[in-house]
Amino acid sequence: MIEAQGTTMLQAMRGGAKSPIMKVFLVFLAAGFALWGVGDVTTGLIGGSDKAISAGDESLSPSEVAIEFDRTRRNYMPQASTGEAIQAGLLAELAGVLARDVVFRAEAGELGLTVTRDMQRSAITDEPAFRDELGNFSQTRFLSALANAGISEAEYLERIDTQLRREQIVAAVAAGTRQPDAVARILSAHDLERRTAQMISVPVSADAVPAPDETTLSEWFETVKSRYEAPALRSARVGYISPSLFADSITLDEDDIVAAFEDRRDEFTTPETRTMRQMVFDSIESADTAFDRVSNGEDFNVVAADLLGWSTDDVSLGTLPQSDLDTAVGEAAFKIGVGEFIGPVESAFGFHVIAVDS
Repeated sequence: MIEAQGTTMLQAMRGGAKSPIMKVFLVFLAAGFALWGVGDVTTGLIGGSDKAISAGDESLSPSEVAIEFDRTRRNYMPQASTGEAIQAGLLAELAGVLARDVVFRAEAGELGLTVTRDMQRSAITDEPAFRDELGNFSQTRFLSALANAGISEAEYLERIDTQLRREQIVAAVAAGTRQPDAVARILSAHDLERRTAQMISVPVSADAVPAPDETTLSEWFETVKSRYEAPALRSARVGYISPSLFADSITLDEDDIVAAFEDRRDEFTTPETRTMRQMVFDSIESADTAFDRVSNGEDFNVVAADLLGWSTDDVSLGTLPQSDLDTAVGEAAFKIGVGEFIGPVESAFGFHVIAVDS
């Protein structure tokens, strides 16, 4: 039963999107979500925000969403617990409906759309659910329907305002669209299609129902136990401790500060670096020749191109700390100053001639 009721509710919520006019309008609605920046509902409900859904200057608080969810659950899925209703997708569908309402309200506010008392009165008196057997508006039926739905008259009027503003927006969009005649005929036939149904009621005598025994009652209670479950509650006190509360009363010994710094030196130290160029030769004789030429004033890159055929990119080592270099190369490069050369330095790769640029 719960699943059937939940399915009916979700289908009813989705039904409005099947209209061709609404399909056209949903394109504009999608742009409206991007324009107004509708917030993530889950973030608002769980993250402690005061706005579960927001668009422009319009918003709904987490408590308002929770109240509407509980009201909808009680009306459409009365046998389902809160957890079962959420699992069935009711919260996700309701969030979509509420988000669309917020976007419509934001757009209506931006456009300056208004609803008069006469428009409200006509919307209420034209509602078939509020009419008596003679087809006249019944105040009694109106108030009874609101009570059964769990909403106040003020809340209902606010919903009427939202609906009428939405209709003004949709009408403006729909006025600029035209369906092909063949499509229009099919849609008209679908919209104007009617069904005639007959309903009978079968009286049930209370005497025909035997009094259940203890076992039957226990089994029945197990199947509907979720109706009577109350959420677990906790009362708690929270204490907040911050280092700033104790900072003034703490006295630090100089030796302790030095020891702590030494333990964490790497956190506060930026390693020394060098920007370097190099030439690497297979023989020490070639490396000696290159070192002599650059020491006598020849350009480092020109010598590398002449002896090795290297380009400027081939020569560049980049800016590196000593730890990223071969041990021998690193020690040699970090011993000389800016604009100086060193070599030949032997490593596993060959014989290096190194220039430090910065």
